[in-house]
Order: sequence, then C-alpha cells, then structure tokens
Amino acid sequence: MQGAVGVACSQDPSDPSSFSGTPSGILAGLRALGVDGRPVAATLPTRSQQGLEAALAALALRPAQLGRPLRDAYRENQSRLVASRPLEAARNLLAARAARRSGAGAFIQFGTDFRLPAGSAYVTYDDQTVVQALRSGQYPWARALSAEERVRVVERQRQVFAGAIACCVGSEWAARSVCADYGIPTDRVRVVGFGARDLQAPVGERDWSRPRFLFVGRDWTRKNGDRVMRAFAELRRRVPAATLDLVGEHPPVEAPGVTGHGVLALGDPADQTVLAALYARATCLVVPSLHEPAGIVYVEAAAAGVGSIGTTSGGAADLVGEGGRVVDPEDDAALLTAMTRFADPATARAFGERAHAGAASSTWTAVAGRLLAALGGVTAAAPPAAASQTDTTGT
Repeated sequence: MQGAVGVACSQDPSDPSSFSGTPSGILAGLRALGVDGRPVAATLPTRSQQGLEAALAALALRPAQLGRPLRDAYRENQSRLVASRPLEAARNLLAARAARRSGAGAFIQFGTDFRLPAGSAYVTYDDQTVVQALRSGQYPWARALSAEERVRVVERQRQVFAGAIACCVGSEWAARSVCADYGIPTDRVRVVGFGARDLQAPVGERDWSRPRFLFVGRDWTRKNGDRVMRAFAELRRRVPAATLDLVGEHPPVEAPGVTGHGVLALGDPADQTVLAALYARATCLVVPSLHEPAGIVYVEAAAAGVGSIGTTSGGAADLVGEGGRVVDPEDDAALLTAMTRFADPATARAFGERAHAGAASSTWTAVAGRLLAALGGVTAAAPPAAASQTDTTGT
C-alpha cells in the first residue's frame, strides 16, 4: 500500500499563496493520485514567524549600519536572513517536529533553506539553484549577502542535495546547475516540470480578432513591466485595437489601452475568478522577465489556451515550449517584434492551440506522479524517528 508522503517547505504547504502555490499544487496532485499527501511546515504560525524574523533582523544590526536610515539597515538584514544560522536552526527543529507529527514515510522537500531529520527519505524540488539565483543578480537577498554568507547558503543546498534520493527541478536549465555546480550525478537529477491550476478555457470560444495582451507578475521590476509598457505603447500606435491587462504590483497606469488590476491573491476565490476571466479572453501572455527560474504563469496560460512571450534568462524556455516565443529581456526590438507577431490573429491562435495541446503534461497531478517516481517506491517506509537526529547547528 502507498504510504503517506509529506510535502515540506519553509512556509505552510497547504496555503495556495505559499511559493506561488507550488507546494499546495503538489499536495493536490498527490491526493488526485490517491496518495495521502501531508503538509510539513518548517515554520511557526504566521505572526510568530514574523516576530522571530523581525527580532533576528534587529539583533543583526552592525556598527557599520548605524550611519544609515534604520529602516534601510533593517530591510537589508531581513534580506540576509536567508543565511541566518539561528533561523536555519529554528527551521530544522520545526521541520523535524512537523515531519514526525505528519507520520509520512517519505518527503518531497520544496526549497533547501532547512533540513529534514537525518535518515529521512526525500527528494528535493526546486525551480533554480542558489548558484543560479546569485548569478542572476535579480534578488535583494542575493545582493545583500557577504561572500562568506554566499558560500554558506550554497554549501547548505549542496548538503541537502547530497542527502536526497533524487534532485527534481522544473527545467533542463536548473538541472544543468545541479550537476555542474553541485556535483550531483546526472542519474540522480530529474526534470519534472511545473503544474498549473485549473484555469482552462475552451480555445474555440476566444475572440482572436482583437489583440489582448496579458501581463501577470508580482515583482514589476524583475518581470520587466516597464519594458512591456514601452513595447505596448509602440505596438498600439501600429495596432490601435490592441489592449494590455496588468496583474501584480504594477504602478498606477493611465496609458491608452492599458488596464491595471493590481494583485489578484492566490488564496482569494473572487480574485482568481477575475484572473481566470483575463486568461480566458487574452490572446497572448507577455512576461519577458529579466530573470525567470521557471514561470508558472506560462503553464497557466497554456492550460487556458494562450500562447506566451517569455524570456531567455532562466528556465522559462522549457515551460513556454512550442506554445510561444522567448526573447532577450533587454532587447526592446525583439520584444516589439514578438508582440507584433502575436498581434496577428491567426498567429496568436496557432500559438494558443499549440500551447493548449502541450498543457496536458503540465498539471500538478502529472508533476506529482513524476515526483513519486523519483522517490522510487520508498513511500511506505517508516516515518523519521526522533527530532534529535536533525543537525541544528547550521552550516
């Protein structure tokens, strides 16, 4: 009989808003396969966790920061918590307790900012490696870390990878880093892709005659929102009927043809109904991020029958596939060319149909099945023993 499988991460895995809904998607996929998926949260309740992190950031204030505005120094220290030994030790203890209470015999660990109890059977699942995130220069925490802290977080990930049955990732791009930068043999690395929530819309009912572009991204800067706005302004001069819908933390907009919808929360059914409607009438998703480890939005667009314009920076090309095009995120001309191409109704429809055809393998049920295959039949094993097995010293 299939044993219980824990889904572990440093937020609440059952919360749709945690890590773009990836852990909750895995849990749903496991349960759709008839597997007893159980959340393993390496975190305190929200307010307690926030209090812990705030205290650690305040305690980390250094003399060199005293001449700066206190708020700036505090935010910098919050970014540097990714390398905090006390926070890592707390997460390790919480992971051990949650793993033991879950009764699971095997685990899918999303993220490597904590460690499960020694002897646990687990696979890891990541969209990128720490090395890739550091190289991108696109994350505040990566820019804030000292050289010593960078070494520490990479080494922590190396140790988590080394103890895994298999290291699962969302793209070939990430897989190459796991092998080249961490020395993990290729036969222990699996590309399992990413899934999409059920936002599908019948392709035949969409009106392709009018170009409707959709941008979905919380991080306006990293998702390249300003460049999308400039390209759209030029496109609209050529195609006056074109429109652009913005979802995420975008600035106030008053440009012709552009409608801002703000953040549409993953855990809010009303917001998700709005997002589903936007996907249902869009003719192209355009998110040419400055860096994109994967981009679940491309998978969601494909499931809804919409082609995408993605980015060449990161692993997005695997998720966009034949259902769209990727462009250099710093090439204005390339972005405008791609948007002009999608402004043609027949072209947009063809990309949408190809995207939809390829979306069948990009469901959380399919991804969960691949993660179970990577575990290799160990899910009926005994649950981890005492929490004292966990090394809580940090690296």
